[in-house]
Amino acid sequence: MTRPRENECYPLEVLAAGGDGLVVGSHGGDLYISGQRYDLKRVCGAAVACAKQSLIVVLTLQKEAVVLSRDVSTDVWKEVARHLMPKRPTSAVFAIARQQVVVADAFGDVYALPIASSLNLRDDQTQAEVLILGHFSTVTSLALKDSLIASADRDAKLRISRFPDSFVIESFCVAHQDFITCVQWIGTKRIISGAGDGTLRCWNAADGSLLNTVDIRDHIPRHSNEENTREEKWDLIELLQTSRCYRDEGR
Repeated sequence: MTRPRENECYPLEVLAAGGDGLVVGSHGGDLYISGQRYDLKRVCGAAVACAKQSLIVVLTLQKEAVVLSRDVSTDVWKEVARHLMPKRPTSAVFAIARQQVVVADAFGDVYALPIASSLNLRDDQTQAEVLILGHFSTVTSLALKDSLIASADRDAKLRISRFPDSFVIESFCVAHQDFITCVQWIGTKRIISGAGDGTLRCWNAADGSLLNTVDIRDHIPRHSNEENTREEKWDLIELLQTSRCYRDEGR
């Protein structure tokens, strides 16, 4: 682990954030946690366990989901588990009550993995034991609230399932015109999703009904040059991907 020089400036892609200034990010594929650089390469995603801000799961392009725990005495994050995934992991969320981390992959599968022990999911039998649900396309975002899990995909579908009995589907939320980039619970009955169509949508999780829609592009100054239209859209997608809100459990 190395710490950047005090006067060093560098662009940081924010992957996840928690309370007390905890920020997990990537620069050049390297992992940074609150300004400290860690020896973990090709990082592509992360999630924070908010209960005590003591757990992080980091996703890599090497098809790994690495769980880190903070050593309070040294304020250093140490590896406690390294799960080898069959496909590239795309999103993750902690299920602290069950001592699990839920990880989705590019194939559309979602797995519930132990926090404190490593698994090799490249073995077919191990996959079958921990697979909890699947989509027909890449799962892009996960959000867990009590006994419900929300999973979104590149086909613009948002699915609400029971957890851990995810074979029971509560609802489908369908209205986005492009792939969904992030989802987040608002309380226990409503959920917000953001997508490549430039909208934020609020849903009733119980029946999948759409409650409200906000087009973010209406609130962002547009470039006068039409050649920048595509770039403007991708800027918006990046905003939705990196501006996730992680609430403390129990709120």
